[in-house]
Amino acid sequence: MVYVELADRKPVEVVRIDYMLLPLDPEGRLDANLQSRKLILAGKMFGFGMTGTAERVVDFGPYLAEKQYHAEYKWKPTENEKRALVDLALEH
Repeated sequence: MVYVELADRKPVEVVRIDYMLLPLDPEGRLDANLQSRKLILAGKMFGFGMTGTAERVVDFGPYLAEKQYHAEYKWKPTENEKRALVDLALEH
């Protein structure tokens, strides 16, 4: 997802780009089951759904959830791909 700054309703600057993968079904629509899994992993990354633990216990769950989330739902573009996204976003 590309976030752009607008001036007079025209894109003038790319503010941020999120390199995410959207889970799609065979028809090209957002896959509700995989999207639910994505949201559950995102919640686990921040410790939502944690049960009480003893003080001396380190919860490794959020770390593992973050690694899994990035492996399944993020991508690392090449410099050429980054440049192409910026160029496309700033076309008038």
